[in-house]
Amino acid sequence: MIEFAVLGSGSSGNSAVVCYGETRILVDAGLSARQLKVRLEEIGVDPDSLTAIVLTHEHGDHVQGLEVFCRKRPLPVYATVHTSHIVQQDKIKKAQISWRKFEAGSCFTVGDIEIDSFNVPHDAVDPVGFVFRSPGGSLGILSDVGHVTRLIIERLKGVDSLFVESNYDDIMLQNDEKRPWSLKQRISNRHGHLSNKQTAELLKEVATADLNRVILGHLSSDCNTAEKALEFARGALGEIGLTDVEVECAERKSPTPLYPALKGVAIQPRTPLDEDIAKAVAAVEANLDKSDEKPAEAVFIEAKGVNENREVDPIYPTLPEKSTLKLKEATTFVDDEICEPVVDPDLVQMELAL
Repeated sequence: MIEFAVLGSGSSGNSAVVCYGETRILVDAGLSARQLKVRLEEIGVDPDSLTAIVLTHEHGDHVQGLEVFCRKRPLPVYATVHTSHIVQQDKIKKAQISWRKFEAGSCFTVGDIEIDSFNVPHDAVDPVGFVFRSPGGSLGILSDVGHVTRLIIERLKGVDSLFVESNYDDIMLQNDEKRPWSLKQRISNRHGHLSNKQTAELLKEVATADLNRVILGHLSSDCNTAEKALEFARGALGEIGLTDVEVECAERKSPTPLYPALKGVAIQPRTPLDEDIAKAVAAVEANLDKSDEKPAEAVFIEAKGVNENREVDPIYPTLPEKSTLKLKEATTFVDDEICEPVVDPDLVQMELAL
């Protein structure tokens, strides 16, 4: 079955992950490389097990972690021809990205997942939305879009789960004193973002009895609240008799659980990777001979068999202070730790300051 989680959503960074079988796809890399790694591990997904990355568009809050993340993990990155050109020209300096370019509106396959792309109106060079399909369900992802088109409705109609932005409340945006009129116009125009009301109307157009879950994203910290966004979305679904659909808002600073796309499928509890590793290390050290004759290399080899194919690194943040594993060479996550992108305030302003 298809499972998905939103790792974070907002002007400070956007990313999600879609899983089916052995296929694991990162959708956008707008968080720092370190946060991408931490949040994937928090939901039980090994960052090194990813199959590919797909990009919706080139804005910094969707790609700022891409370069550093791909330095350690040479993943194929799927993007439209125009998006890949802009990212490669303006965002990538050192990492060697393996690009897989496609035309907006085309369908392609990554591992066991078929991905339909479609054009969306937004102030980016070539923005797209996606529908991920497999025998285990379908998932629609619609991020950063100014207005709902007939094409969007056609592509998203009947999906099992949906991640969609619900950026602002009309009245709160109108009354906001922080933003100039020009920025308010840019946010609410036909190439800006969706309001709670627009998202609610979209849900009434695309939702069917098969709809299992809706996650609302990219909520403005100043011009929206989770309560207002949920009220609009649940009210719209209630109007068409779909009161059993799960609706929630994605957080900026923490991931959602890994949810099944299909209705009637229980959520499988996933243990965070750091807990798995800490338990394995503790078990290994508990069995060490008190004379400590067992070489550190052997301890490391034993600890690598953590939770099926999950591996531990020579140094891991959760290891006990006096762990024998610390005798291993200290070479973990240097890029992730010191190369974390800094968000430029001017860039945030350009990204609609939401």
